[in-house]
Amino acid sequence: MPTTDPGTPDAVKVTTWHLELTDLADLSDGRTPDVEATFVVTERPTAAFSKWLYHYIGEPWQWTDKHRWPDERWQARVTDPGYAAATCVIGGTPAGYVELFNRAGDVEIENFGLAPDVHGLGLGGWFLTRSVEFGFGLEGARRVWLHTCSLDGPHALANYEARGFRLFDTEVEWKVVDPPTQPGATPPR
Repeated sequence: MPTTDPGTPDAVKVTTWHLELTDLADLSDGRTPDVEATFVVTERPTAAFSKWLYHYIGEPWQWTDKHRWPDERWQARVTDPGYAAATCVIGGTPAGYVELFNRAGDVEIENFGLAPDVHGLGLGGWFLTRSVEFGFGLEGARRVWLHTCSLDGPHALANYEARGFRLFDTEVEWKVVDPPTQPGATPPR
């Protein structure tokens, strides 16, 4: 999303909140989901699967910053030594995913989300709790942090705060947002 000024046509005001957890003991578990779900760690990540999940999960929320990435950049991402990922699986089908980067114990949840068709089933808090536990289980983890913005789902910020994340920074920018494409569709290159 390119940053712009408020006078640019189609510009929207976007607030980004940066949140962190510095102690696993501060993590509050989410409620039990209404469906049976499994947290599956991605042991052999592939660029194609990561790219597909990013588009499938992120399209409704204007995740567009990686749309034009070449395949080589996706490959470099998933082979980065600090990269870790997991999926939320329901009935054998991926219904959500999380991507984390561990930088010397500073673990960022870079992408986290659920497929639109499973919203409202109580998965958000459960999946976030498992994701944070996974993050703190990475080598040397001292902090798990993330950011969310006003373009995300209406319950995203509340979910992070309910799990124990604390706000440490806020940014406000004007951005031009690419229009969403059909969920799961391959974006233009």
